[in-house]
Amino acid sequence: MADNNKKNQDIVVHSLESTPLNFPEPSEYVEEEYAKKTREVIQKNGVREDNGKTALNTKGLQHTLCTDSVGAKKFYNRLPEKDKFKVGKERYVRTPALKRELDERIEKPYDAQKVEQMKENERCLTALRDNSESRTRRALQESKIRKEQRHLKKQKIERDGIDACQKSGKPLEPDANAHHIERRADDPDLALDLDNIEVVNDEPHKQHHKAEREIDYE
Repeated sequence: MADNNKKNQDIVVHSLESTPLNFPEPSEYVEEEYAKKTREVIQKNGVREDNGKTALNTKGLQHTLCTDSVGAKKFYNRLPEKDKFKVGKERYVRTPALKRELDERIEKPYDAQKVEQMKENERCLTALRDNSESRTRRALQESKIRKEQRHLKKQKIERDGIDACQKSGKPLEPDANAHHIERRADDPDLALDLDNIEVVNDEPHKQHHKAEREIDYE
């Protein structure tokens, strides 16, 4: 819990209320007033972080999820910590978590009008996620990762005093690699996290990735 609190303290959010969001044309299957309110709710409650990730203030949950206050609170409370955060007294839900929830609800047997409203909300959340400022921030982060990953092996060795391969235990070789435990391809958020790095000699590194390629669906 302490780690989560520390992470929350590090989060800085920026309102997107005055940032142009490229909302899609309203669906013909929802009322004009409903479509208008959806855009107002997302515009007013949408935020971005410094890294370009987006979220929605919980004040916008009821409308966005087509639920009531009880449903909004239950949804928030059962979310994994990675999908929500708190800054000061304000609570936020990350956009991917909202889109996943809507996708699940759309496939459930709700009445047709409610399903169309949820579809409309999900489409508008895409506009929140893809706002121009966030896209730029995410592109800059990718560029930073490519630039700094060349220094990971040296940083890891110096920080943790490593002198042996972290897979075989044998003396570290000059051509040892900085190995991502959680692959960069799977989670670039961890690409520069030294706790996600092992320093591994070349042969064990090759064998590890060979074994990964042989993984099958269970």
